[in-house]
Amino acid sequence: MNSQIKLSILIATRKFNQDANAYSFIEKLNQNGIDFEIIFAEGDNPSKQRNMLSKHAQGDFILFLDDDSIPKRNLLACYLNTIREHPELKICGGPSVLVENDMYFTNPSILFFSSAFGIGPVRSRYNPVGKKRNASEKELILCNMLIRKDFFLKTSGFDQNLYPGEENKFLKSIHANTTIIYDPDAIVFRKPRETIKLFLQQMFYYGNGRAKHLQLSGPFEYLFLIPMFFTIYIILLVYLINVSVVFVTPIVLHVFLSLMAIVKNKRLKLTYRQILITPVLFLMGHFYYGFGLIIGILKYRILKMLFISSRPPQKINIHIVKNFTKIPT
Repeated sequence: MNSQIKLSILIATRKFNQDANAYSFIEKLNQNGIDFEIIFAEGDNPSKQRNMLSKHAQGDFILFLDDDSIPKRNLLACYLNTIREHPELKICGGPSVLVENDMYFTNPSILFFSSAFGIGPVRSRYNPVGKKRNASEKELILCNMLIRKDFFLKTSGFDQNLYPGEENKFLKSIHANTTIIYDPDAIVFRKPRETIKLFLQQMFYYGNGRAKHLQLSGPFEYLFLIPMFFTIYIILLVYLINVSVVFVTPIVLHVFLSLMAIVKNKRLKLTYRQILITPVLFLMGHFYYGFGLIIGILKYRILKMLFISSRPPQKINIHIVKNFTKIPT
């Protein structure tokens, strides 16, 4: 490995736990002579925490992970190989792959996040898709993103009023000729939501966050508005039920596309029970994302002066748990 390249692993967390967080990262990543440091920032504003972490970093590149990211063994090696292949590299990222478990709805929810019908053009954030290539903000996720430190410090960093989705505005704001790479082999693993309720809350907050991002970042991207119209359709279907072919066609098509996602799936093994609930889970996921968009538009566009303001100063604690060439005992 090129010993001249140093990586700073930066992790924002709500509550720092030395045993649960820090040492697990060291155990998984301290290999192959790669020189890196690990720094945690404890607080309740992830965007601000990450900006502060970048100023404490001593590495040539900063790697943003989440406190629940489980890095694949070769994660750092993948990033270093990409740095060598692209000396002009400014940003690189890989997928955050959801881990299967025994819960009956887990595999359908993973299928939702890894299929084109589930989350459209952003599915490569949760599933290795294609080959290493130039990328856009739709393919990168902040819980697994490498950035050249001096480049990041020259920008305004992440908007501390945005979370989640602060990486979207950041990536869209940088110069069009900036080298951004997606590496499907640079993988971290994360656990999916443990209950259907948490999954639906996640989709609602994603929709709400997208509305806030679109409000603060410029014109709407109409692709992300499709779930909003689907939500309105479902509400009309419930309250203005009409059995005409034209009126029920969208929901029939939705069920059909959900089943096609199952047929095209090659990664997950679904039980008969999971196959039956998958169309329902897809429908509920899209409904709650659209509902979050609607509420977000009301909050951030119509009532933006009431709801959007700079957050008050918050105390952020920095924890350096591994320095370069040193492993704590």
